[in-house]
Amino acid sequence: MTEEEKKAKKPAAKKATAEKAEKAESKPAAKKVAAPKREKKTDTGIAKQGKLVADLRLYDVIQRPLITEKSTAAAEHNKVVFQISADATKVDVKKAVEALFGVKVLKVNTLVVKGKTKRFKGRPGQRSDVRKAVVTLVQGHSIDLAAGLR
Repeated sequence: MTEEEKKAKKPAAKKATAEKAEKAESKPAAKKVAAPKREKKTDTGIAKQGKLVADLRLYDVIQRPLITEKSTAAAEHNKVVFQISADATKVDVKKAVEALFGVKVLKVNTLVVKGKTKRFKGRPGQRSDVRKAVVTLVQGHSIDLAAGLR
């Protein structure tokens, strides 16, 4: 190639790059928009009387209601009996009952029923210990255990 041909190609190359730059400027630049970060889901889907119960530990504190002759008789005096977890405190039980059932608690009494020694298939065994809570409700409040949690 001669020097004249080289000189002729250089301006053509400069023109081509200038044209590309002009086209890029004229087009609206496609900005990368980061997708909005997903928020952590705090809705547990557990609702009671229109309110969401955020603390799921409350469901571990109260294991089940105890329905016996004695607890049914205590219901006449605004008392409800629950089986609770072994490590739950009276304060935990009070918070759980108030949050889950939407009632006011006056006081909580707890007790441990020691498991009996029984025979299982002819061999001696031990039933598990059970921890109970007798919850006294404020006058005018009540819990319908037949309806259950929703």
